Amino acid sequence: MGVVGPNTMVQRIAFIIDSYTGPWAGTERQLWYLLQHLDRERFEPHLVILRHADYSRNTQAWPCPVHVLELGSLASIKGMLGFFRLVTLLKHIDARIVHAYFQDASMIGPLAAKLAGARFVAGRRDMGIWYTRANLRVLRLFAPLVDAVIANSKAVREQVAIKEGVSSARIAVIYNGLDAGSSAGNVASLDDVIPANAPVIGIVANLHHVKRHADLIRAFRRVVEAVPEAHLVLVGQGELESELRQLAAAEGVSGQTHFLGRVEQPVGVIRRFTVAALCSASEGLSNALMECLREGKPAVCSNVGGNPELVTDGVNGYLYPVGDEAELADQLVRLLQDDTLRSTMGEAAASAMAGMTLDAMVNAHMDFYASLLEGKKMPLAESQSLYSSLREYRGKIGKS
Repeated sequence: MGVVGPNTMVQRIAFIIDSYTGPWAGTERQLWYLLQHLDRERFEPHLVILRHADYSRNTQAWPCPVHVLELGSLASIKGMLGFFRLVTLLKHIDARIVHAYFQDASMIGPLAAKLAGARFVAGRRDMGIWYTRANLRVLRLFAPLVDAVIANSKAVREQVAIKEGVSSARIAVIYNGLDAGSSAGNVASLDDVIPANAPVIGIVANLHHVKRHADLIRAFRRVVEAVPEAHLVLVGQGELESELRQLAAAEGVSGQTHFLGRVEQPVGVIRRFTVAALCSASEGLSNALMECLREGKPAVCSNVGGNPELVTDGVNGYLYPVGDEAELADQLVRLLQDDTLRSTMGEAAASAMAGMTLDAMVNAHMDFYASLLEGKKMPLAESQSLYSSLREYRGKIGKS
């Protein structure tokens, strides 16, 4: 372990993830930020990938040392041998903390960390869409070996405490951070496909069932009845694209519905949105929603997971019950038709995101790791600087 000063030692942290598909998806992006920006005079990160994906196999641009185990199924002999390779690797790295992301890393991480003499931190970033009865049995079995959990919203913290049996006192909340640089580096636009003055409803989310894009397309048909010049833009890729295109045609809105696919830096597109939408059935804390709010776009969101921690109903957007297409359409129409309301909510949206920065997220993690290693009480959400702008913003409007 490298020594920085006479009384300071660099602490090594092993970040374990099932696979790494690229720094575009929410979890992978936040992890990349951490790997890049942890203070190297305090922490030395190592990334442990259980199984290769195309991105991890081909890229050379890693911000830290990377170790790939090519672990088999956990229930196989290859998987068992891979577990022991993981323990050996953690000992070789001399990891003081093991921070795990995703399903398999969370299942094998606690025991591997303890056998290697490290503290174990479970990362939780969704509302448990990967939970099964078998998974939960394993998670509850190893819960006593979990030193701490980092959740990315209070809703996720509550879910972990209930489902996994981890005491709330061991679950810290650190919101995602937004990269200020991304807001300046993207010039993508919709000028070639949408008239300059046309109102645009936009959603940034991969085309998966849990995101419920079909609700938005059906609601959009109702919107067009009230605002005929409106357009709908879907940013993201996924297995449902063909099905959703057919739905747009069946609803008679295909000419005003635009599928952009994956956009690595969608800020330029978001800036053309008039109103943002997010219709998910489950959501931990949406990076895409945060980016829309930061750009001053009021949002209409399903009232699930971490969405109400970002959107205060009637202030910087609206919340609606999942699947209520009529309410979704009504709220979108209200925003599209009222310029003053939209402008006021847009200002509130940008204000709410003022403290949700990359630096704040990284600093909160470093404070957390230091507290864990020193055996101090973990800082929870309310004590993190990352929350200052939200507290201040909600204080101004008299809501909590």
